[in-house]
Amino acid sequence: MNLGSKTVVFRCDASVRIGSGHVMRCLTLADAIAQNGGDCHFICRTLPGHLMDYITGRGHTTHALPSPVQPAGADWLGVPLTQEIAETAAVIVGLPVDRIIVDHYGLDAVWETEVGPVGCPVMAIDDMADRRHVCDILLDQNLGRDAQDYDGLVLERCHRLIGTSYALLRPEFAAARPASLARRKTVQLRHIMISMGGADAGNATTRVLDALAAQKSLPDGLHITVVMGGSAPHLDTVRDRARTMPVSTDVRVDVTNMAALMCSSDLAIGAAGGTSWERCCLGLPTLMLVLADNQVSAATALDEKGAAILIGDARDPKWNHNLPIIMDAVSDFTSLQSITRVAASLCDGNGAKRVLAAIGETDGFLRPAQMSDAEDIFEWRYSQNPVNFYRSIGIPDMAAHKAWLDRAFQNPAMDLRVFSQGGHGIAHVRFDIDADNPTQAEIGICLSSAVRGKGLGTRILKATIEARPPNVVELLAEVHEDNIASRRIFEKLGFRQKKRVGHFLCLVLTFPNSASHNTSSSKGHSE
Repeated sequence: MNLGSKTVVFRCDASVRIGSGHVMRCLTLADAIAQNGGDCHFICRTLPGHLMDYITGRGHTTHALPSPVQPAGADWLGVPLTQEIAETAAVIVGLPVDRIIVDHYGLDAVWETEVGPVGCPVMAIDDMADRRHVCDILLDQNLGRDAQDYDGLVLERCHRLIGTSYALLRPEFAAARPASLARRKTVQLRHIMISMGGADAGNATTRVLDALAAQKSLPDGLHITVVMGGSAPHLDTVRDRARTMPVSTDVRVDVTNMAALMCSSDLAIGAAGGTSWERCCLGLPTLMLVLADNQVSAATALDEKGAAILIGDARDPKWNHNLPIIMDAVSDFTSLQSITRVAASLCDGNGAKRVLAAIGETDGFLRPAQMSDAEDIFEWRYSQNPVNFYRSIGIPDMAAHKAWLDRAFQNPAMDLRVFSQGGHGIAHVRFDIDADNPTQAEIGICLSSAVRGKGLGTRILKATIEARPPNVVELLAEVHEDNIASRRIFEKLGFRQKKRVGHFLCLVLTFPNSASHNTSSSKGHSE
């Protein structure tokens, strides 16, 4: 898809405690959006181990939120929610934002409702299924998760992208996949990669090296590569331990060739975080450690599936007792190949493309109207609306309005829709199909007063044209002569004036290759 000049705002954080996974997967999506013409902005809080310089180095704009006055404790956010909302909204108000993407355990439906412009689409990335969201897209890329896990947590109309096929991986992993899988047909255990995430706040890496050093049956000629982030608090400790290892061990910091490094590895010992899907894409057999609660579900599912082997929880002081036994079990070719086969079946590396396509589909869409929309439609049509632009200017009471809706729902010649964006209805669209000539329909559109003047009219009219009822090849519309803005939108999308009736211009759009039809019938817009 081509995002043109759309501006997409990401809200995510990285820190020694949070880790780098939220930012890294958002960066993958941001890179894909930028390659399709979009402009990406990251709003991040200034926390120890933040990655704003790295984000800027990837070509995206960053906006720094202030550091917490008190060091962040158990709370993911680090500041009161009211402060977070005010500070983020102050940044967003200065941007021509077309979509907001949030990936943060500390933010939920309240934040998603408050920070953006009315009608702005919101996408939430989650792993936990433990809080409500008000979004048009929900992404959970974990194994073992079902769409039903978000029942009651998202709007019914939310588009749920669930499972590892949507895992956000950089393009180099899909590109390296064929060579990596081919190599594993004859692989032996000669190269182990250790990666506990960018921060590894608990220093699990050193304990892994200790356990491997105590292993008496390591293969001859084994080489170990440790991958860490430059902000990892125990980096110097790991380097010191690497120098004393009984086998060749090197430590690489902030690597830029992770896919190539994984391809050359025969076994990974790593955290059960976002890199799990990178390893699966390349068929890299993995021994996993859980570093945080949010990793438990995916780690358990990978282990049960046979796509990796769960060593234990790094917060358990006895987890390393399992490592020698597990190392012996996977040292043979058959075991490694079995894990490769299952892991590679879970993820092909094209998740970002699928998510990008979903974003294009849900930047706004028409759905059937429901009786639950009655009050919204009433407000859109009559509240703060220039009713003199309608042929009928009478305003019914709510009871009469609902009675009209009920009759309309039962009338096959009437097709009522609501344009939804960001999980909210923002406009009412109506098709009146000509009973004598069903290839012709008149359309009427009314927008919520909250989004008028926001440049959404063209998008809504375009969606209306594309969603016309089957067999309709000619659309009619009436626009008051004083409604200049509306007239320009219709003309921009191909409508041409057919005639004038009083103060109203009768416009028509005939689709290519369709025959000319009688356009004398007109229903107007009255209830």
